[in-house]
Amino acid sequence: MYIFNRYWSARRMFILGSEGFFIFLSGIAAAYVRLRFDNAHVNSYDPLLMKTGVLAAAYLASFYYFKLYTPDMYRPGRVMFMRLVKATLLATVILFSIFYMVPRLMTWRGILLINTIAVPPVILLWRTAVSKVKTAELPGKRVLVIGSGELAKKIGGRIYTHAEYGMRLVGFIDDDPARLGVSIVNPGVVGGYGDITRIAQA
Repeated sequence: MYIFNRYWSARRMFILGSEGFFIFLSGIAAAYVRLRFDNAHVNSYDPLLMKTGVLAAAYLASFYYFKLYTPDMYRPGRVMFMRLVKATLLATVILFSIFYMVPRLMTWRGILLINTIAVPPVILLWRTAVSKVKTAELPGKRVLVIGSGELAKKIGGRIYTHAEYGMRLVGFIDDDPARLGVSIVNPGVVGGYGDITRIAQA
Protein backbone atom coordinates (compact mmCIF):
# COMPACT_ATOMS: atom_id res chain seq x y z
CA MET A 1 0.00 0.00 0.00
CA TYR A 2 2.84 2.39 0.84
CA ILE A 3 4.51 1.75 -2.52
CA PHE A 4 1.23 2.45 -4.32
CA ASN A 5 0.70 5.69 -2.39
CA ARG A 6 4.31 6.79 -2.90
CA TYR A 7 4.57 6.16 -6.63
CA TRP A 8 0.96 6.11 -7.79
CA SER A 9 -0.79 8.81 -5.80
CA ALA A 10 -4.36 9.79 -6.63
CA ARG A 11 -3.10 13.02 -8.13
CA ARG A 12 -0.65 11.23 -10.42
CA MET A 13 -3.32 8.77 -11.53
CA PHE A 14 -5.71 11.66 -12.20
CA ILE A 15 -3.20 13.57 -14.32
CA LEU A 16 -2.08 10.48 -16.24
CA GLY A 17 -5.65 9.33 -16.86
CA SER A 18 -6.91 12.77 -17.88
CA GLU A 19 -3.99 13.33 -20.23
CA GLY A 20 -4.52 9.92 -21.78
CA PHE A 21 -8.13 10.93 -22.38
CA PHE A 22 -7.13 14.27 -23.95
CA ILE A 23 -4.51 12.66 -26.18
CA PHE A 24 -7.07 10.10 -27.27
CA LEU A 25 -9.53 12.89 -28.12
CA SER A 26 -6.75 14.74 -29.92
CA GLY A 27 -6.15 11.68 -32.08
CA ILE A 28 -9.83 11.48 -32.99
CA ALA A 29 -9.97 15.23 -33.70
CA ALA A 30 -6.85 14.95 -35.90
CA ALA A 31 -8.52 12.19 -37.91
CA TYR A 32 -11.62 14.33 -38.45
CA VAL A 33 -9.53 17.33 -39.51
CA ARG A 34 -7.39 15.27 -41.90
CA LEU A 35 -10.43 13.51 -43.39
CA ARG A 36 -12.38 16.76 -43.69
CA PHE A 37 -14.94 15.79 -41.07
CA ASP A 38 -16.22 12.92 -43.19
CA ASN A 39 -17.67 10.59 -40.56
CA ALA A 40 -17.78 7.60 -42.90
CA HIS A 41 -14.09 7.94 -43.80
CA VAL A 42 -13.11 8.38 -40.15
CA ASN A 43 -15.01 5.23 -39.21
CA SER A 44 -13.41 3.22 -42.00
CA TYR A 45 -9.94 4.56 -41.08
CA ASP A 46 -10.15 3.44 -37.44
CA PRO A 47 -13.39 1.52 -36.85
CA LEU A 48 -12.41 0.08 -33.44
CA LEU A 49 -10.32 3.10 -32.39
CA MET A 50 -7.31 0.80 -32.01
CA LYS A 51 -5.01 3.16 -33.92
CA THR A 52 -6.06 6.05 -31.72
CA GLY A 53 -5.59 3.93 -28.60
CA VAL A 54 -2.06 2.94 -29.65
CA LEU A 55 -1.33 6.61 -30.35
CA ALA A 56 -2.39 7.64 -26.84
CA ALA A 57 -0.53 4.74 -25.21
CA ALA A 58 2.70 5.67 -27.01
CA TYR A 59 2.48 9.24 -25.73
CA LEU A 60 1.78 8.18 -22.15
CA ALA A 61 4.68 5.71 -22.19
CA SER A 62 6.99 8.41 -23.52
CA PHE A 63 5.78 10.95 -20.95
CA TYR A 64 6.40 8.43 -18.19
CA TYR A 65 9.90 7.69 -19.52
CA PHE A 66 10.78 11.38 -19.37
CA LYS A 67 9.44 11.56 -15.79
CA LEU A 68 6.64 13.98 -16.65
CA TYR A 69 4.50 12.43 -13.91
CA THR A 70 6.70 13.45 -10.98
CA PRO A 71 5.23 16.21 -8.75
CA ASP A 72 7.84 18.80 -9.79
CA MET A 73 6.74 18.42 -13.43
CA TYR A 74 3.02 19.03 -12.90
CA ARG A 75 3.43 22.79 -13.18
CA PRO A 76 4.48 24.08 -16.64
CA GLY A 77 8.00 25.53 -16.77
CA ARG A 78 11.12 25.50 -18.93
CA VAL A 79 12.34 22.08 -17.80
CA MET A 80 8.86 20.58 -18.09
CA PHE A 81 8.44 22.07 -21.59
CA MET A 82 11.77 20.68 -22.80
CA ARG A 83 10.88 17.23 -21.48
CA LEU A 84 7.48 17.49 -23.16
CA VAL A 85 9.07 18.26 -26.54
CA LYS A 86 11.52 15.35 -26.17
CA ALA A 87 8.73 13.02 -25.06
CA THR A 88 6.64 14.01 -28.10
CA LEU A 89 9.55 13.21 -30.43
CA LEU A 90 10.14 9.88 -28.67
CA ALA A 91 6.44 9.04 -28.99
CA THR A 92 6.73 9.57 -32.74
CA VAL A 93 9.71 7.18 -32.90
CA ILE A 94 7.80 4.61 -30.84
CA LEU A 95 4.80 4.88 -33.14
CA PHE A 96 6.87 4.42 -36.31
CA SER A 97 8.42 1.33 -34.72
CA ILE A 98 4.95 -0.04 -33.97
CA PHE A 99 3.78 0.76 -37.50
CA TYR A 100 6.74 -1.14 -38.93
CA MET A 101 6.02 -4.22 -36.83
CA VAL A 102 2.20 -4.06 -37.08
CA PRO A 103 1.24 -2.22 -40.31
CA ARG A 104 -2.51 -2.48 -39.66
CA LEU A 105 -2.08 -0.12 -36.67
CA MET A 106 -0.47 2.54 -38.83
CA THR A 107 -1.70 6.09 -38.31
CA TRP A 108 -1.82 8.17 -41.47
CA ARG A 109 1.05 10.63 -41.71
CA GLY A 110 -1.23 13.67 -41.89
CA ILE A 111 -3.10 12.58 -38.78
CA LEU A 112 0.15 11.85 -36.95
CA LEU A 113 1.55 15.26 -37.90
CA ILE A 114 -1.56 17.08 -36.68
CA ASN A 115 -1.48 15.13 -33.43
CA THR A 116 2.25 15.82 -32.93
CA ILE A 117 1.59 19.54 -33.26
CA ALA A 118 -1.55 19.52 -31.12
CA VAL A 119 -0.54 17.39 -28.13
CA PRO A 120 2.13 19.64 -26.52
CA PRO A 121 -0.10 22.75 -26.27
CA VAL A 122 -3.03 20.63 -25.06
CA ILE A 123 -0.88 19.18 -22.26
CA LEU A 124 0.53 22.61 -21.35
CA LEU A 125 -2.95 24.15 -21.14
CA TRP A 126 -4.26 21.26 -19.06
CA ARG A 127 -1.37 21.32 -16.60
CA THR A 128 -1.63 25.09 -16.29
CA ALA A 129 -5.31 24.71 -15.40
CA VAL A 130 -4.57 21.93 -12.89
CA SER A 131 -1.78 23.92 -11.24
CA LYS A 132 -4.07 26.95 -10.85
CA VAL A 133 -6.73 24.81 -9.20
CA LYS A 134 -4.17 23.29 -6.84
CA THR A 135 -2.84 26.75 -5.98
CA ALA A 136 -6.38 27.89 -5.14
CA GLU A 137 -6.67 25.02 -2.66
CA LEU A 138 -3.69 26.24 -0.64
CA PRO A 139 -2.46 26.61 2.07
CA GLY A 140 -1.24 23.07 2.04
CA LYS A 141 1.33 21.27 4.16
CA ARG A 142 2.93 23.42 6.84
CA VAL A 143 6.72 23.45 6.92
CA LEU A 144 9.08 24.35 9.75
CA VAL A 145 12.69 24.94 8.64
CA ILE A 146 15.37 23.79 11.07
CA GLY A 147 18.09 26.43 11.06
CA SER A 148 18.26 30.03 9.87
CA GLY A 149 21.47 30.16 7.85
CA GLU A 150 21.86 30.80 4.15
CA LEU A 151 20.71 27.32 3.09
CA ALA A 152 17.68 27.51 5.40
CA LYS A 153 16.88 30.99 4.06
CA LYS A 154 17.13 29.74 0.46
CA ILE A 155 14.85 26.78 1.14
CA GLY A 156 12.38 28.90 3.09
CA GLY A 157 12.39 31.55 0.38
CA ARG A 158 11.45 29.07 -2.33
CA ILE A 159 8.64 27.64 -0.23
CA TYR A 160 7.36 31.11 0.62
CA THR A 161 7.39 32.45 -2.94
CA HIS A 162 6.15 29.31 -4.74
CA ALA A 163 2.61 28.65 -3.60
CA GLU A 164 2.25 25.99 -6.29
CA TYR A 165 4.48 23.68 -4.23
CA GLY A 166 1.52 23.11 -1.93
CA MET A 167 3.41 24.11 1.22
CA ARG A 168 3.10 26.94 3.73
CA LEU A 169 6.15 28.20 5.61
CA VAL A 170 5.52 28.38 9.36
CA GLY A 171 8.92 29.73 10.37
CA PHE A 172 12.51 28.90 11.30
CA ILE A 173 14.25 27.30 14.25
CA ASP A 174 17.33 28.97 15.77
CA ASP A 175 18.82 28.40 19.24
CA ASP A 176 20.01 32.00 19.56
CA PRO A 177 17.43 33.74 21.85
CA ALA A 178 18.38 37.08 20.30
CA ARG A 179 17.04 35.92 16.94
CA LEU A 180 13.59 34.96 18.20
CA GLY A 181 11.03 36.84 16.10
CA VAL A 182 13.64 38.03 13.59
CA SER A 183 12.23 37.93 10.06
CA ILE A 184 14.09 35.63 7.65
CA VAL A 185 11.89 35.66 4.52
CA ASN A 186 8.88 37.32 6.21
CA PRO A 187 8.12 34.33 8.47
CA GLY A 188 10.86 34.54 11.07
CA VAL A 189 12.46 32.55 13.87
CA VAL A 190 9.68 31.02 15.97
CA GLY A 191 11.73 29.11 18.52
CA GLY A 192 14.80 27.10 19.43
CA TYR A 193 15.61 23.41 19.07
CA GLY A 194 13.95 22.66 22.39
CA ASP A 195 10.69 24.12 21.06
CA ILE A 196 10.39 21.88 17.99
CA THR A 197 7.98 19.39 19.59
CA ARG A 198 5.77 22.14 20.99
CA ILE A 199 5.67 24.05 17.69
CA ALA A 200 4.97 20.88 15.68
CA GLN A 201 2.08 19.96 17.97
CA ALA A 202 0.69 23.49 17.80
